[in-house]
Amino acid sequence: MGVGGGLGMETTNCGTLLRELQQIWAEVGESEGEKNKVLSEIERECLEVYRRKVDDANRTRVQLHQSVATKEAEVASLVAILGEHKLYLKKDKSVVPLKEQLAAVVPVLENLKGKKEERLKQFSDIQSQIEKIRSELSEYSDCDDKANSLIVDENDLSTRKLNNYQAQLRALQKEKSDRLHKVLEYVNEVHCLCGVLGIDFGKTVNGVHPSLHQNGLEQSTNISNSTLEGLAKTISNLKAERRSRIDKIRETMESLCKLWKLMDSPEEERRQFNRVLSVLISSEEDISSPGVLSQETIEKMDAEVERLTKLKARRLKEIFMKKRSELEEICRSAHIEPDASTAPEQTNEMIDSGMIDPSELLAKIESQILKAKEESLSRKDIMDRINKWISACDEEAWLEEYNQDSKRYSAGRGAHINLRRAEKARILDQKKLESILLKEKEAIFGSKGSPKRAVSLNRRTNGYRSSGTTSGLMTPNPRRSSLGGATPELLTPRSCSGHYNRYFSDSRRLSATQLNFGDDSLSTFTSISGQFIGVIAK
Repeated sequence: MGVGGGLGMETTNCGTLLRELQQIWAEVGESEGEKNKVLSEIERECLEVYRRKVDDANRTRVQLHQSVATKEAEVASLVAILGEHKLYLKKDKSVVPLKEQLAAVVPVLENLKGKKEERLKQFSDIQSQIEKIRSELSEYSDCDDKANSLIVDENDLSTRKLNNYQAQLRALQKEKSDRLHKVLEYVNEVHCLCGVLGIDFGKTVNGVHPSLHQNGLEQSTNISNSTLEGLAKTISNLKAERRSRIDKIRETMESLCKLWKLMDSPEEERRQFNRVLSVLISSEEDISSPGVLSQETIEKMDAEVERLTKLKARRLKEIFMKKRSELEEICRSAHIEPDASTAPEQTNEMIDSGMIDPSELLAKIESQILKAKEESLSRKDIMDRINKWISACDEEAWLEEYNQDSKRYSAGRGAHINLRRAEKARILDQKKLESILLKEKEAIFGSKGSPKRAVSLNRRTNGYRSSGTTSGLMTPNPRRSSLGGATPELLTPRSCSGHYNRYFSDSRRLSATQLNFGDDSLSTFTSISGQFIGVIAK
């Protein structure tokens, strides 16, 4: 029955084969026992074939279950990792064959794997950027080493975590952008200050960080806290240097302006410093002209001040020399010793050393000149008398030589000129004697005589004496002679001229100390006159 049922389930070929086998057995005359044995073997062999097929089918079903379960587990894991729960919806397994389940889960799994690879790349890129920016913000730039050793956590690739990383990246990018703008602002300010001060910009920023002056793309600009602090400190130092140089240039410019005004410098010499002068009237922040506060400009201004100072000293020495010469001339004419405090040696030393203000020194010598002029004016009367006296003595000496000349009456050329001079000299000697006698009389009697007595005195001095008559006529002195007479000593008392000439020559050598023309100037002059009178009386 089993075999038959089994055979019945097969195609008609099995029944045909069985009928053919029975026909053969009938023709052969096979026994029933042998037939049953053969049929039993056929049924056993069929069962074994069915068992193998069932086993194979069971194995296939198990493998399908395992595959579906594995892929579903992998899908579930990827869904959990990616956080994409909406990408896969489970179906009712009771109504879906295994092969359909497997066919449905495979594309989902492949899609999730692609999502994972994409998500891994996103995480890797974001983390690399984060580490790079963090390295740029830190003190050391070791982002390449960190990027090579970067490990992405594959257990959590969810969009939530990706969004967190993206938020971190945006915050770091903003901080980087802010710092980069701040660094560039600082660098530009340093560049401007270095240009104004004439300082090497590259050397200055390299001292803060080499990346600030590198033009290559292989290294990014360092924007760490230390770089910002270094740039801020550099700017502060440069501003302090700018302020110091402005003060120095302003001080030097004030000296230059004073020297220009004092020396009356031409516009061509001043024009070269017009740019510096225009800068000084501007605020510090508005100064941007390259090199206007450079050390070269300061040295150039210092050199100009030194040149003008030397020129001023040279001209001041010339002015003081002229003033000193004027003072010495006034003192010489007034027989006064000039003040030694303004001697050329003293003034030159004070001018060179800068120990005294030239205006004070000039005022001092002007004051000395004024005092000397006042003193000379107070001595003018007595000095005029002395000069006249000296002139009279010179004429007397000439007259003496003229009278001793045996050829004075020759009719040579110019003889009449000498005769006129001799007559004038005679009259000047007479006036000198009259003045001496009058001064002596005033010194004795204390007052001037009457005009009549003075005329009498003059007449006696001129060589006349009274006849004793009441007519008032005077008889000439027998010793009086003409200009060319044999006794010229009476006209000019040559018998005593040597004496008073000696006294007067001594008076010529009197210094300002000896000739104190103060209150006792008249007594001194009277004393000298008395000596002359005494000599004449002898």
